[in-house]
Amino acid sequence: MSEGVRTAGPCVAGIKPGAKHMVMVLVVATPDTVFRGQLKQWLLEHGETCLEAESGEEVFAHVRRAKPELVIVDLYLQQPEGLDVVRRLRAQGYRGKIILLGGQTVESLTPEAFRLGALQIPGRPLQMEKVIGALRVARGELDFACDE
Repeated sequence: MSEGVRTAGPCVAGIKPGAKHMVMVLVVATPDTVFRGQLKQWLLEHGETCLEAESGEEVFAHVRRAKPELVIVDLYLQQPEGLDVVRRLRAQGYRGKIILLGGQTVESLTPEAFRLGALQIPGRPLQMEKVIGALRVARGELDFACDE
């Protein structure tokens, strides 16, 4: 997996300023182009390498080429649908972390999402704060003393 070391600026993804952290390669996959663009911009501003996908097939191509540490998949992704993307990633041996962006009826999908190792973000509209919080948890570097 592609990684480098960077020194954190002001509260980078929950890391104390000045702390060294591993740079992650991420794939952001959602049909919501505005949200995807905002999240990508935030990630780039905070030193992460970010690839975008509009479909499940694009996710698979990015995972094959870039070997990302984290994939953010929208439940409403198409071709195939979001949860099917997660199933296929796991079936193909992807061992990275997955954040599954939820929807209105996520309760019925929660057990399978967790079984597949996804950290799920419930609800619409998508909220940057919740996704960034999940990113912090996925990195295992959450620092509650860091104020943004």
